Amino acid sequence: MIDDKYLKILAAIYYLSRQNPTMRGVHSNRVEALLNMSYQDLVPALRYLESSDLLTATWGGSHSALVALTATGTDYVERPLDMLRSLERTLTQTNTINVGGNFNAIESTIVQMNSGTISEADANIVRDSYDTVVAQLPPDLVASQDLQKNREDLNAKLQAGDRLGAAGIISDLAKVVSIAKDSAVLIQTLLIIYHGIRLLFHLP
Repeated sequence: MIDDKYLKILAAIYYLSRQNPTMRGVHSNRVEALLNMSYQDLVPALRYLESSDLLTATWGGSHSALVALTATGTDYVERPLDMLRSLERTLTQTNTINVGGNFNAIESTIVQMNSGTISEADANIVRDSYDTVVAQLPPDLVASQDLQKNREDLNAKLQAGDRLGAAGIISDLAKVVSIAKDSAVLIQTLLIIYHGIRLLFHLP
């Protein structure tokens, strides 16, 4: 499972790239400044993300690089549920089912490990996560995306025990958040979205 520190870096690069979409990448020192990280902490993380094909880096020495997200790195920001579903394939080998050649570890894990109802405590945390994200968005953006209707749908899916449906609604928030012009909102809320999805599926 990807650590929060890597999600923050991906979100920061995504945000900075959106500020200058015609540029081939962003300088790592801008990522350092945005996240208040030292290059001693950032450089190893960038090298890890580069080796994982989540970003490309053109190194200008040992301490700085021009970095850009790959398509997969962008998906981590815009499509959290899809990325967690793909990651889980290697984490739940002993709990998976292969039916008709369709291999989806999270869905098979739901069948075997998460077939019961969603506890009220977990449902409340997920609702609070959704509300926390929405509260940080500009009111006009909230209204234009009809997020109140989505909140009602989320509540219905939680009550019905539909983990995948509820996770999809939370995940879709990432697309809305990516429109926001505030880097702190994007970075903070992306973590909340991932944590909410992990909770629904009992992921580490």
